[in-house]
Amino acid sequence: MPISGEGIRFALYAGKICYKDDYEKLFSEKYGKNLKEGKKILDLWLSLNQDEQKELLKSLDPKILPRIFLEGYRPNLMEALKLVVKPNILKKSIKHFIK
Repeated sequence: MPISGEGIRFALYAGKICYKDDYEKLFSEKYGKNLKEGKKILDLWLSLNQDEQKELLKSLDPKILPRIFLEGYRPNLMEALKLVVKPNILKKSIKHFIK
């Protein structure tokens, strides 16, 4: 997972399906979206300065942080709206997720 560096579950699943003819399709269906979202989240995180990172962590529900970092979970609209009060983070978020 790009944002956390975790990869054991991906490797185990890849090993399980590696001899199937459609292994790339199977892997993409199971983890492709999460990995792409994880990359976007990592890109956003790296674009923020330390103060912005602290603001973002304070504004997010702590229950969803593990999902963001381990699963590439993209916060829903209601969670994302909390960032509206932080225009600098909102601008960077839009840049990374509206592509």
